[in-house]
Amino acid sequence: MMGAARMVLDTGDHPALLKDAVTTPQGPRWTGSFELETAKWRVTLIKAVMKARSAQRMILESNWKCIGFLRPGKKHDRSGLCY
Repeated sequence: MMGAARMVLDTGDHPALLKDAVTTPQGPRWTGSFELETAKWRVTLIKAVMKARSAQRMILESNWKCIGFLRPGKKHDRSGLCY
């Protein structure tokens, strides 16, 4: 991953262009990447990360409490927040 990131930073090229430059058409890596792109895997991954981030933000903003999710041995303050 660091090598790929360094390559993007050094060349200034878009990651998709670099991927195309280092994969053999119809080769195993190209075929696998093509299958993921066809299945819209990238879009699905981005949506999943955005939804998880949104859920995390809602939890933090609503002062989410542990009540109902208590586990033996867990300490809680007076508001019910876990610590």
